[in-house]
Amino acid sequence: MNNQISRPLESTVDRCEASSELEVGFSEGAFFSSVDAFEAYDSGRSSRFPNTCTLEGITGSPLVSFNIRYSTPRFPSLYNVATRRRGEIFAYGGVVSQDLGAYVAKLNAETFEEMWRTHIHIPGHWNYPGVGAVLGDGHVYAVAGNRLARVDADTGEQVQIELPQRPEEGGAAYNGFVVSPDRVIFAKGMEHGIPCDQTSVQYNGGLGCAVYHNIPSFLVAIDTKTRAGEEPRIIAQTQTEEFILGRLTTERRNGVDYIYCPGTSKLWRYKFFREHGRCLIELDREWQIPYVGGGTPGTAVALMNDWAVIVNNGFETFMQPFTIWAANIHDSHNLHKLQPLQGYPVSQVGSKPAVDPENSRVFVSDFHAGFALGLDFDPAEGFRVRWQQQQSMMSFWDVTGPPDQRQVVGTDYVSSGSDEGDHAVWRDASTGREVARTPTLNSIYNAMSINPAFDGKFYYVEMNGNRIVEISPAPAR
Repeated sequence: MNNQISRPLESTVDRCEASSELEVGFSEGAFFSSVDAFEAYDSGRSSRFPNTCTLEGITGSPLVSFNIRYSTPRFPSLYNVATRRRGEIFAYGGVVSQDLGAYVAKLNAETFEEMWRTHIHIPGHWNYPGVGAVLGDGHVYAVAGNRLARVDADTGEQVQIELPQRPEEGGAAYNGFVVSPDRVIFAKGMEHGIPCDQTSVQYNGGLGCAVYHNIPSFLVAIDTKTRAGEEPRIIAQTQTEEFILGRLTTERRNGVDYIYCPGTSKLWRYKFFREHGRCLIELDREWQIPYVGGGTPGTAVALMNDWAVIVNNGFETFMQPFTIWAANIHDSHNLHKLQPLQGYPVSQVGSKPAVDPENSRVFVSDFHAGFALGLDFDPAEGFRVRWQQQQSMMSFWDVTGPPDQRQVVGTDYVSSGSDEGDHAVWRDASTGREVARTPTLNSIYNAMSINPAFDGKFYYVEMNGNRIVEISPAPAR
């Protein structure tokens, strides 16, 4: 492989056929029609991005290099990047209580210039990363602390609503959301609890306090399809059975929205529905699985056909290999599980699994064991390891390209040698073969995501430099 760094060639021609042919625009559904309006593409958190191409399809060459461009503006505590129309990039990040607070920023995709930045600031609050996404109405929605903001994607003007919390327990951080086909946002809060070391609660340190106190979460439904001039509004809420640590996932069947909630001991499921003119959220008492076992809780569910897939060990875990579960969405007693990596002293699965429904395949990685795996899934037999490759990955996965040419994109942190640092790596999803890798992008690992975009480009989150890194595939010279 011949990987080079050079100035990117600006072009108005989209080299990826799948994104070039995409009808970009408003949608009656959850998200704006774009390559990457949401961090996991859909609210089933598949991380399967259908409007993407293989590297060979983008470059027209089996040998690939990369043009790398770093943003001049800095984006502290950057979490994710989203696309809307061609030529637009939206960045979400920041700490809600520090400096000017969390933010949404808009950049010109061609020039990489920042067009505006708007903030969500709650002095004295604690924060865990939320998310920014572009919904079907074309607005950017962002959650930080216990605030949900609707941001005008053209002007940056915003309105905020307050989400429920317990001030006596230190206040809530809402770590992300998912969206129903009716554009109802589902979100849940995390209370860090009292006492908690106040020097640690401003950012991720408060998460340890939240796990320790195990305070049940507020689960809320927010209607975004309001009349002109009206704010989004909470239409239902409930208190969960236990503290919900992982991020939510949702799917709809027969007019009911099912919300998957990874707790500290079990994977719970709640139902959102309308009855006699009322909106309700209720626990689905017939569906739950004790998924943590001897490890630590996982990060989120990924839905694949009729199966909810989750992995434990979202936190660093000693002498306990991770377990991957698949529970049937119609019957949680119909369950498969596997421990594919055993005998490693430390385990941590920082990324939720990604899924490929067309090929019944799941992708998972263990950062400390240092392996990435592709697993085949059979509804009757369960999981089988298809491939296993050395790769120290903490970021989220992307599943890209057409079903018969799938590629997966993740990171690989190399701890020593001339190429020490974090890299983006593309693999053949069927075989695990490495297709290409970038030069070193960052001295520390990326714990967020690599976001696909138009023209076959990807955006990498530089954790310590606070910059967006544009990765543009090119034919190797």
